[in-house]
Amino acid sequence: VRLESLAARDPGEPEIWPEVRLRDVPRGPVVPGPALLAAAARRVASGEDPARVASGFHATFCAMAAETALRVFPHGTRIVALGGGCLVNRRLLSGLAARLGDAGFSVQTPRSLPPGDGGLSHGQAVLAALSLSLGREPELKGAL
Repeated sequence: VRLESLAARDPGEPEIWPEVRLRDVPRGPVVPGPALLAAAARRVASGEDPARVASGFHATFCAMAAETALRVFPHGTRIVALGGGCLVNRRLLSGLAARLGDAGFSVQTPRSLPPGDGGLSHGQAVLAALSLSLGREPELKGAL
C-alpha cells in the first residue's frame, strides 16, 4: 500500500529496470522478487527519488509478470482472469491488465467482488450452495 501510494507521486512515465530479468528455471520463468527488491534498494541508496523508484518497481514487476504469462500460457489462450490479493493495488492491476491487453489477451478483472480472499470465500459459498441444492458433497479435483 505504501509503495503504491509512493508511486502515485511520480509524475513521469515509469521506467522498466533493465538490470532485473526473469529467472529461467526448469519449471518455467520466475519473477525474481529478491532481485527486484534489491534493485529498488540500490536505486534509493544511490539517491534516486523514492517515488520514481516505486513507480519503476511497479512497472518492472508488471512487465515481468506479463512476460511470464506470454511464456507459460498454452498457445491460443486469449482470455486471462486476474485475481489475488495483490491486485487490490490499482497500479499493479492496471499495469498488468494494460500489458496483457497490448499482447492481445482479453483481460477479465474483478468488478463485483474483491480480488483476494473475499472473492475466494464467495466462490466457496457458491460451490457449497450448489452442492446442497444437488444433495451431494462438493467434488474437488486436485484437492489433497
